[in-house]
Amino acid sequence: MSAEVIAAEPETQANEGWNRIFFHGFPAGVVDRFRQRFSHLGVRSVPLAAPIIPDGLVCNVRWGETDEATRHVGVYDANNREVEESIRLRDVPSSQSVAFAPPAEAQVVRDDRPAYYLGAEARPYGHVLLEAVCRAWAWDAYGEDRLAVLQCSPVPDYAQALFALIPGMAEHVHAVQSPTRFRDIIVPAPAFVIRDHAHVQMRLLAERMAVRALPKMPPKTEQPLYLTRSRLGSKARRIFVGEEEFESFLESQGFLVVAPETLPISEQIALFNRHKWIVASQGSACHSRLFALEPVNLVVLTNQLNPNFILCDMLARGSAHYGNVFEMRDFLGEAGFRFRRPVATEPVMLRRGACLDILRKLGLAGAKAHLPRSAELEDRYKQIWLENAYRHAQRKRDDEMHRALAQIAFQPERRSRA
Repeated sequence: MSAEVIAAEPETQANEGWNRIFFHGFPAGVVDRFRQRFSHLGVRSVPLAAPIIPDGLVCNVRWGETDEATRHVGVYDANNREVEESIRLRDVPSSQSVAFAPPAEAQVVRDDRPAYYLGAEARPYGHVLLEAVCRAWAWDAYGEDRLAVLQCSPVPDYAQALFALIPGMAEHVHAVQSPTRFRDIIVPAPAFVIRDHAHVQMRLLAERMAVRALPKMPPKTEQPLYLTRSRLGSKARRIFVGEEEFESFLESQGFLVVAPETLPISEQIALFNRHKWIVASQGSACHSRLFALEPVNLVVLTNQLNPNFILCDMLARGSAHYGNVFEMRDFLGEAGFRFRRPVATEPVMLRRGACLDILRKLGLAGAKAHLPRSAELEDRYKQIWLENAYRHAQRKRDDEMHRALAQIAFQPERRSRA
């Protein structure tokens, strides 16, 4: 094996993908601006590099002294120069050189074993798949007898279950937090780069993993599937208020409702190979469509567009439909206060009419289907919104926001526009 560069030749051609992605209920200008901003998104097929770095150092770098300091993770060679393939672009643009002050020799753990770099993401599920598993494309050919190194600890069960679908990897996963210099380390370029591009090797890897998870292909069914997030409770990044009622409605329309996180990884993969139509709120579970060996149609309920989901759609087979069906309220803004809040964690409610229109258009709901909404739902939404806002104010130590929240908590509820 060469000590310079190893490469995986593409086995399939890149797929443009945009013609299989549809947007429902979004203003035309929003979609146009999104496509212009992310016009570079695509699937590449050029060979990927995976250099072997003798005496490679796995180390964290942090700029700044605050909680929001930029964290960068990566691999450095024997001369403490950063290995380009290890750069996580979400932290540091590839054009930016890193001023790296190596740790003191006494702080470096020496490990005289060969290693294989997997990056730094071990949670949540979507980031494990798109930022760690994406580096495993070369493991079958070059990973034998190497440590599969992750810059994190501990490694959760679902991550281990994903690694177990790559022959010989799970038992070699090695989590490191201290600066560690290995005898040598293979640093495969990522086959999925957040908000930028994906590579055919990601699809090929996902297919190999799916075949390993499914010794026998499950029978196909016409029954549509809904992947619920309601069982996540307070752990959910964005709570869909009223999701339980929505589940009941979908069951009345013939849907199977499943909470994917309650199932083993192999059964989650089976779902994407059994159902032709899958509906889900925008979240990590949607990325499992990469494991579909045949075309599957995914309907994503959301109110925003995310380039990483689009990249997964471009890699996968079948169509993707994005429905602008969620509404959010800003109780601080409605009361005249202006604060910057973490939109990604705020709860959402369903815009019933918009959602019904999309489901009917796609043949997933009957023409006379009715989706009720209770007044109690409005009160529940406000309570959850306030709890999230209080937690945000506490994290930011924002006393002014705390005082504003205390004021609006006792104002009469104004019914939202359903």
